[in-house]
Order: sequence, then structure tokens, then C-alpha cells
Amino acid sequence: MLEVPSDIQKMIDQIPDLKAKFEKASDEEKALMISKMTDVPKQVWVNPHNHVLENLKHGQYESQLMQTDIGFSLYLPPDYEHNGNKRYPVVYFLHGQGCNESSHLDVAEHYDSYLKNGLVDPAILVFVNGGIGTMFTDFYDNSLPVESSFLNELIPYIDEHYRTISDRGGRKLFGFSMGGFGAMKIAFKYPDRFSSVLTYGAALHSLDSFKKSWFRNYQFVFGEKEDYFNLNCPSVVASEYSKNPIRQYPLQIKLVVGDNDLTYEYHRDLVAILIDNKAPFEYVSVEGPSHHLDDYFSVRHHADLQGLVS
Repeated sequence: MLEVPSDIQKMIDQIPDLKAKFEKASDEEKALMISKMTDVPKQVWVNPHNHVLENLKHGQYESQLMQTDIGFSLYLPPDYEHNGNKRYPVVYFLHGQGCNESSHLDVAEHYDSYLKNGLVDPAILVFVNGGIGTMFTDFYDNSLPVESSFLNELIPYIDEHYRTISDRGGRKLFGFSMGGFGAMKIAFKYPDRFSSVLTYGAALHSLDSFKKSWFRNYQFVFGEKEDYFNLNCPSVVASEYSKNPIRQYPLQIKLVVGDNDLTYEYHRDLVAILIDNKAPFEYVSVEGPSHHLDDYFSVRHHADLQGLVS
């Protein structure tokens, strides 16, 4: 009988259609499915969408660092075209493992509905393409400088081409799963560039849990280098940030995780560090959600996003 790695089994269990297909498969078919889930992924950097929401666009920028064009999706508030002097805060949404800039556009639908009902303030939403399995991190050998391209190419591009509030007060991070890892890490590394960060079901791995759960990612992103992982580990970076007695750049920090989410246990280290260092933050454990973004929007509604952009 084929032995399935525990992290792969957890992933399969969270996706009903995949679980049903996996249970019916032969051992050979299962082995092929597992290999596709663990191989070094082929990156696709431009993924246009055909979403029906009128003010949801797709664009791309030329990345000198990545030596390719990289796509992004962008939501503009309904009054953007009619209010030519107004500048808007920007929420950068960082996606989950295996996704791209067009994967989580339901977030824009929810936001548009909240905005039209007067429940949130207007903002620009940018859906970033961080690639598959990258943890929104520069690869150890600099073959894919994902974080650097986001910070030093995409953000300046958005600020140049749209009416943004182009300082830290106008920049927000929102991440889900792998994107939650990236959002927290980037916020704590660069608090001079962002003012707030929100995560749903963040994959806040420690070194040990990451090596156990995502060893292939540990190899191709971090080169199996413990020191390099720790330079990018949200809880380690948060420790350095939260020890700063001056707190020149205070962050608004909010972590939301469902009690049925496979990432639930991964939040403990970061929460403990923030508590120990008396860093202001909000941690919300929600009854119900598993590791699906729609689960969170079904119970959280508008309040988290309003808190992020206000």
C-alpha cells in the first residue's frame, strides 16, 4: 500500500473533489498525483482573467529583476474615473500556494459589494502574482527574486500609473495561506513601506514545520539553508521588529484563522512572540473555516477589510 506523506494527505483532505479522486485512484495514479504536488513547479507569470466585474482589470509590468513580464489584477473603486484629484490607499493581496494573480478575484467581488453598500472605504486592490510555492521570497540563489520584484518593481509601477497614496500610510498587505506567510514576513521586514497587514489562514511555518510539510519548497526556495529560511520566517522577523523599543514604524497587525484550518497550529509561534514583546496586534480564532478563502468571507464579512483600509 502506498504511503502518503502527512502534509500531502492534509492537503488532499482539505479539497473534497481531490480527496474523492485520490481515494478511487490506483497506487500508480496516486504516486503520479503526489509527484505533481511535490515537483518543482513550472512558473506562469502572466494569467489574464475574464472576470465580469467591470472595474476589475488585468495588467502586466516588465520585470528587469525576473527577466520576464509579470501579471497583476487590479480593482479600481467605482468613483476612480470620476474623481480625478482623489488618491487612494492600496491593498496588495498575496495569494495562496499554487495560485496566481487571477485566482482569488472573489475578494474584489466582496469588496465591491461592501463598498457599494457603504461598509468599507474606497481603495485600490492589487492582486500580486508571486508564483507557485515561492513563499513570496527571493530564491536563495537569486534565480527568482520574487520579493524584490514585488517591492521594487510592481509597487513603483502601481504608484506611477494609478492615483495611489504612495507612502507607507497608504499601503496595506492582505494575504491568504502562502500569501499570509509572505504578507507577515514582508510587513515585519519593511515596516517603513507598509502600515497594516491582515491575514486569513496564514501558513506561518517555523523551520521545523516547513521542512516537514514543504520540503521541496525548502529545497528550491531556501536551498536547504536554515539561516536563509530564518531571515524570511515571519516569527523570526517579527521578533526583531517587535524588540525595537522606538517603534518608529508601528504596524496594524491582524491574524484571522479558522479552528478547522490546517494552518491553525502554525500561528502559535508568531502570536507568542508578539505577546512576549508587547507588540500591539489582534488575533482572531474563528469557529468554522477550513483552509478555503470563501469560508472566511462567509463568516467575517466587511469588518476586517474596513479595518485594513481605514
